[in-house]
Amino acid sequence: MRLPIKYFLYLGVLHSLFFVLSLLLLRDKPLWFLASELAILASLYLAWRMYRAFIVPVQLMASGAESLKQKDFSVQFNRVGQRELDALIEVYNQMIEQLRLERTHLTEQHYLLQKLISASPAGIMLLDLDGHIYSLNGAAERILGQSVAAVQGRSLQELLPPFGWELSELGTDRARVIQASGNRFYRCIKSRFIDRGFERQFIMVEELTEEILRTEKGAYDKVIRMMSHEVNNSIGAVNSILQSVAAHNGMSDDFKDAIGVAVNRNLRLSKFMGNFADVVKIPQPRREPTELQDLLQYMHRFMESQALKGGVSLQLHLPDEPLVVQLDREQLEQVLVNVIKNALEAAGRGGRVDIRLEPAGLRILNTGPGIPPEVQKKLFTPFYSTKPQGQGIGLMLVREILRNHQFPFSLQTLPDGLTEFWIGFNTPLGVNA
Repeated sequence: MRLPIKYFLYLGVLHSLFFVLSLLLLRDKPLWFLASELAILASLYLAWRMYRAFIVPVQLMASGAESLKQKDFSVQFNRVGQRELDALIEVYNQMIEQLRLERTHLTEQHYLLQKLISASPAGIMLLDLDGHIYSLNGAAERILGQSVAAVQGRSLQELLPPFGWELSELGTDRARVIQASGNRFYRCIKSRFIDRGFERQFIMVEELTEEILRTEKGAYDKVIRMMSHEVNNSIGAVNSILQSVAAHNGMSDDFKDAIGVAVNRNLRLSKFMGNFADVVKIPQPRREPTELQDLLQYMHRFMESQALKGGVSLQLHLPDEPLVVQLDREQLEQVLVNVIKNALEAAGRGGRVDIRLEPAGLRILNTGPGIPPEVQKKLFTPFYSTKPQGQGIGLMLVREILRNHQFPFSLQTLPDGLTEFWIGFNTPLGVNA
């Protein structure tokens, strides 16, 4: 039973008893009866004043406690004319106002932080207390290629291997550059913050691919141009002299053959330098609407004879509905020739290469032995090749053309053992009916 009810029940019983007793005075002493009635009225008035003095503060405190419980900081109390109670009300009102201002300030900071995180070009991964992924911002979703719902609650090791493993091994407050999928570079740092008394961690991932590749290209571009200029000038002059000497009458056939070999080697050296020069002279793509099915059917016919010669099964898998993308067809043909040729060589005799066009992009898979981890990190590195006579130009050319098209791409060995080259066509015009 609530306190006010108990109080009024007590007053009701007590004053009812007084009223019954006063009725005994009504016949013999009417004046005493009148006085007793006045006393009862005075007692009721005093009881009301006492209620105002003691019960109302209790009700105010209960109301204030309920407001705090409901986190409603907009409720304030008016003065009641009692010095002690008014002082308590004043303190309460000041406290409520301070809490309201603090909550408003924290809410504004929270929304500002949320906007900054959402707009940040750096990927931010928030981890829970167990070190599993709790949330991602938009940039992190783009980097991982997965939504928050797809990765929430998963461990870092479950993300794209080996990128996820390297993220899980990050030291706190230590920046590290991680290479992912052979051609993407990220500056990653793990830090921590306190959330409701518990320490939590987050990882910031900033893409450095463009900066690194731009610096890298600037370095080898200058060297290749200088070498190509010097070599071609020297070869031209040397070949001219050798041809003049070879034309001289009376020279033995052995000398002429030797001069011919020297000229031929010079021409091969010139072609060798020309291959490097071609990489740094790739023009910007001239994009045109291109039907991918038609392009891939052409490439399949073009590479089929090489596949048959190597004893490799080359299969083409296309969707029913034509997909049209803005691209430079001639440049993309160069990319596909290099990629399919590498896939055929990797698959080897008796192997299989599948060309699959899907809404998410193009997949070229082969059944070869796979890419060793130590080689995976060096893929797309300028002039790196695993072939004895390789120059490391093919994948460089592929990388530059796809970067100029702004098509994401990757080369990796999948968990099922197949090696996949993936190209994402991120500028589709749409699917034709």
